[in-house]
Amino acid sequence: MSEWWLLIAAFWFWYLADCLKAGRKLRFVLSRSFGLGHASVSHSGVAVISASPLAWHVRTEDPPISFSPEGVSNVPVGSAGRPAPMPERVQVWRWDEIRQLAEKRGYIFLNGQAFCPVTSFTTLAGMRELIDGCKNRTPEARSAWLSARVACWFRPSHLRRQRNVLLGRTSNLVMFIGIGFFMALLASFYILFGSHLPVRAEQAVLIGRIFPLVGWYLLGLHLCIVVNGWWVHRHLLPKRGEARFSLLLSAALLPPQAYRLRSRIGTEFFQQAHPLAWLAIAAKKTTFVEYARQAVADLRWSLQPAYADETAAMLGQAVSLWMRSHLSGEIEHLLRDRDVRAEELVQAPEPDGSESCAYCPRCNSQFTTSAGRCPRGIKLLPLTKTKGAE
Repeated sequence: MSEWWLLIAAFWFWYLADCLKAGRKLRFVLSRSFGLGHASVSHSGVAVISASPLAWHVRTEDPPISFSPEGVSNVPVGSAGRPAPMPERVQVWRWDEIRQLAEKRGYIFLNGQAFCPVTSFTTLAGMRELIDGCKNRTPEARSAWLSARVACWFRPSHLRRQRNVLLGRTSNLVMFIGIGFFMALLASFYILFGSHLPVRAEQAVLIGRIFPLVGWYLLGLHLCIVVNGWWVHRHLLPKRGEARFSLLLSAALLPPQAYRLRSRIGTEFFQQAHPLAWLAIAAKKTTFVEYARQAVADLRWSLQPAYADETAAMLGQAVSLWMRSHLSGEIEHLLRDRDVRAEELVQAPEPDGSESCAYCPRCNSQFTTSAGRCPRGIKLLPLTKTKGAE
């Protein structure tokens, strides 16, 4: 039965292809093989998620904008990833200056100028809601409303509940998926390597008679998976009818895609959130500390963008200052939940040589001169040498 190898190879190729997430932008991808526990974390343009049919994963990224009651800027604040998503052309607008909003080629355009990439934080509908909400409010009400929007990015208890809801609602679905996956794996192995197994002739005849029944059973399981997937998607995402049809149609026509339904439904169901919020509930403490240090460093020693003029610079600094103060409070809550102190994150590193006397507090690179700034414009801080390094 070796003539089946091409069909089997195509089946598992389509299954494993869904485990590769690639894109032009840097994203955080958190993946867990099954259930609760620590997820693996990747921050890159290409990520490989768990191949388990019981897996779930989350994709998120740093918000590419900052805002305040005065206006909106495409200079991000509090980025956990490196490099931070800095724009090619810095822009800042007062709310009442925005007249046109459009989406083209994956970018949000304000007043005809490319402003920021489309992300889960900056969809066309989301940006329209943000702009209209600020224009229709007084400065005092606007400040409270924007503060609530920032707080919605940092709700670890809500994210935990969403994760538990997904795992609970998909428990029956993954039962069917697990049985089907295991049977498909055994069938594929026997078809490819059965001739090399120590099986007697009468046993081979019996297996040959059973195989058609296995095929029908797998077909029945496939139908159960698709129907149950439709039910789960309808209950978790009742307003996403068009997305539901597209997802379940691909699962129905491509059985390998059906075995990834928990993971695919989860990416639609999980709420947009700042990467640190997801890392706080799903990553190991060491991983959380690594990215929390980068976010705190970005808040304290942010890169200085080049504004078009002094007026834009003053507005941009006001926007960044407001955003920085609110993000600092939210990140501080996450640090307390994980029993991490902010001062521990930004303490000076150990000298890497006898000539090292200064370091960049943003990236921890060390220098042999204490004067000046690092190549990114951050003022250097002195290193405190230990006795062993002197």
